[in-house]
Amino acid sequence: MQSYESNCLDLSSFELSEVPLDVFQRYYLQSLILSDNKLSELTPRIAVLRTSLRTLDLSHNKLTDLPRDCSRLLRLEDLDLTSNSFDHFPVAIENLHRLTCISLRENKIIELDGQYGLLSSLTNINLSKNKIFEICFDFGSLARANSLDLSYNNIPAIPSSIFKLITLVSLDVSQNPSLLNISPQIDLLTRLTTLLMMNCALVDLPSTIGKLTGMQTLRLNGNRLASVPPSFASLHALLWLDLAQNDMSFWSLPTTLRRVTRLDVSINRLREIPSAIGELRALQMLFLQQNLISFISPAIQRLQSLRELDLSSNRLTEIPEALPRCSSLEALKLSKNKITVVPVPVSHLPLLSLFTISDNPLDSHLDFPRFREKCILDIA
Repeated sequence: MQSYESNCLDLSSFELSEVPLDVFQRYYLQSLILSDNKLSELTPRIAVLRTSLRTLDLSHNKLTDLPRDCSRLLRLEDLDLTSNSFDHFPVAIENLHRLTCISLRENKIIELDGQYGLLSSLTNINLSKNKIFEICFDFGSLARANSLDLSYNNIPAIPSSIFKLITLVSLDVSQNPSLLNISPQIDLLTRLTTLLMMNCALVDLPSTIGKLTGMQTLRLNGNRLASVPPSFASLHALLWLDLAQNDMSFWSLPTTLRRVTRLDVSINRLREIPSAIGELRALQMLFLQQNLISFISPAIQRLQSLRELDLSSNRLTEIPEALPRCSSLEALKLSKNKITVVPVPVSHLPLLSLFTISDNPLDSHLDFPRFREKCILDIA
């Protein structure tokens, strides 16, 4: 039943309802994996491993709490409690001053409270997929935190103590449907490189977001944004920007986002793509599907690194003459428009391997032999 590898013991997926007693005779254990069992409680005997245990994986069990004796695991660094039945942050871990990673993902926590000042070594905290709606927890004491995941909860605002986490590199507050706005204090998180705020209820963004000049990934899809603030012009390090499924009817992106390689503005209400698009010359993937676009500026031809372009489900009546000049295109999607003619130069794109043009009122006499020779063609 047991598998061994040096000082690691893996007892996952054995349908255990309790921890075998011989485990506690292995005083050298540094890693104990008990995931995917049927544990409803953890024996206080766990404290026998206090001088050796670094990693404890209790994920996918039926635990509702931890015994006080867990507080004696003073060498513990990684604790995984994912997918259990905790309705609170376990008090037993408050003295684990070497703990760097904790996951309470997929539990039943409703409220976060208390101060856990001795957890100052924590770097990664995952509280995703709970039922949290109120946070009185003082995050400010987590002086080394670099990743915090509060996604899939119901928090109405980002707690002010989070803005004290000046070492934070990644923050995820996605899928919080009651999150209506972001505090201007967001600019205090100067080391952020990843900010995820998908599927909330944001109607605008604070101008101070422009001070996060190290930001590389910013995902804002599934909100109610009509535009982005002018301060976006300062986000010079941005590589991935996701604005899909918002309420944008005009192009508000600054021309200074010259490092962005992936841009998604699909499922909005854009009617045209202006000449400003030509300044985003690092773009490799551009998603504009499900808008109301009937015009694309010829400046798009400047996107010589563009590999994928999705313009499906728009109102284009013709393929812009400038498109075939995007010589790096590998995938071009134009389905569900009002296009009647495919210009010959499109078939000369040297790297094109996927071309979709279905559900357009195409001239029935069109022939596509060049396409069939070199790419997947969808003209049905």
